[in-house]
Amino acid sequence: MKKFLYPLLLEPVYKDYIWGGERLKKDFGKETDLYPLAESWELACHKDGTNRVINGECAGRTLQNMIEEHPSIVGEKVGDINLMPVMVKLIDANASLSIQVHPDDDYAARTGCGCGKSEMWYVLDAEVDAEIIYGFKDTVTKIEFETSIKNGSLLEIVNRIKVKKGDVFFTQAGTLHAIGKGMLVAEIQQNSNITYRVYDYGRRGKDGNHRPLHIEDALNVTVLEKTTQPKIKLNNIESDGHIETLLTKCPYFKSKLIRLKGEIKSFADRHSFHHLLCTDSNGVFEWNDMEISLKKGDSLLVPAGCGQYTITGSLEYILTEV
Repeated sequence: MKKFLYPLLLEPVYKDYIWGGERLKKDFGKETDLYPLAESWELACHKDGTNRVINGECAGRTLQNMIEEHPSIVGEKVGDINLMPVMVKLIDANASLSIQVHPDDDYAARTGCGCGKSEMWYVLDAEVDAEIIYGFKDTVTKIEFETSIKNGSLLEIVNRIKVKKGDVFFTQAGTLHAIGKGMLVAEIQQNSNITYRVYDYGRRGKDGNHRPLHIEDALNVTVLEKTTQPKIKLNNIESDGHIETLLTKCPYFKSKLIRLKGEIKSFADRHSFHHLLCTDSNGVFEWNDMEISLKKGDSLLVPAGCGQYTITGSLEYILTEV
């Protein structure tokens, strides 16, 4: 086993978007002077932010540098791309996010923006009246969509969905959407930071100006058909000492929630990395002669090819792979 192939604890990348709050600090122990704290990028290898390793002989190195030097970390399923294909975030929506849309792979490539952005949301917590915006109540034309943006009536035609803790939503690229205020969300997505904003509640950025809209791009990529039910129906599989729940499986990633009370053994083969985002309680990760204490808010990357590892304790975590 080569030296660089060992499980990596990752330092988050923090983002202070104007709609954030303080809950990632209070609930997940995130330590930063940024305020507000909107997002904590738990797995990121992107030009807008990349994690640093905080354990072992590679401590201090960026994840991007390590993957460029050793692309086998991400696994054979990723092919020739020497970047992490997914991003994993924690999101604190202290205020509603803008109504926005993301492009698919084809449009992103044609416009020089890399890959598109499909994403999954797992609702970690939600206020009683929390809701998301997801697509349209009824099918609209491109002209109707553009008119609603420009005359301020967009909120009248979008679909609003009440949410609660434990809900899961998959947002395909091209779907108009927004996370509403009062939600804590774990987001697993393609490795993209492209957002086309169409409505922002009249807010101003730190420079005092209204944040820009991206109407032309949004008109080019938004799916205009009536929205079907986006909430994913979940099935739990109980085994000795743990419960597994498949959150989503798509062409870009697979994520499942594991609630552990006892012990679980997993295996990271050469095809894909494993990423663990700890969302509650505590546990101990063991691999070969390495032992890592895990707590709520920790992010651990198990490189492809590391083989078997064991986790014990009372722990809830999201396991993501390609």
